[in-house]
Amino acid sequence: MQYGTTPRQNAPAVGGTANLGDSDFFLEDASYLRMKEITLNYNLPDGLIGGMNGSIYITGQNLFTITPYKGYNPDTNGRSSVRGSFGWDISTYPLAKTVLMGLKLNF
Repeated sequence: MQYGTTPRQNAPAVGGTANLGDSDFFLEDASYLRMKEITLNYNLPDGLIGGMNGSIYITGQNLFTITPYKGYNPDTNGRSSVRGSFGWDISTYPLAKTVLMGLKLNF
């Protein structure tokens, strides 16, 4: 049998990908819904603390991501220096979850 006459496979073959052809084997649905940032703020009543006014707040970043994607992060990070790498997940790091609480006082 000559090279290129074998039927195309839909999965990678052991020993190389010469007979792989076009395939959607590695294709995944990367649609997602993400809570990127949210802030809740409560304004303190005027004069509550010795004539001062202010507020208490809490901010959360990257609290959750709803996705069928199996990797860490459905946002891809293709390298611009590598032709055709856009849309490929090349070891994307997971996003850090951050929660910040604070008190703002006006004198």
